[in-house]
Amino acid sequence: MMRMRITALMMSVVTLFMSTACDINYDFYDSNWNYDVAIVRMPDGEVIELELAKWRDYEGEQIQLTDTEGNVYLVSSFNCVLKNTK
Repeated sequence: MMRMRITALMMSVVTLFMSTACDINYDFYDSNWNYDVAIVRMPDGEVIELELAKWRDYEGEQIQLTDTEGNVYLVSSFNCVLKNTK
């Protein structure tokens, strides 16, 4: 019984170490999801900047952007940068 507790404690310590020490720039508790500008690369290579009214993240790499004029874009996250200018 004591051996199982020690093993569980060791596994917890290793898990905690790996979740915090592997990437120094990663903040596990970061919750900033407010973005007001999107920079999008279109299929023809044109780069546009959108003022966002709202955005939505889907499973995978798709992001749905709605600009302040009501236009809706479904783009790959590989072609989009979201930023908060406020």
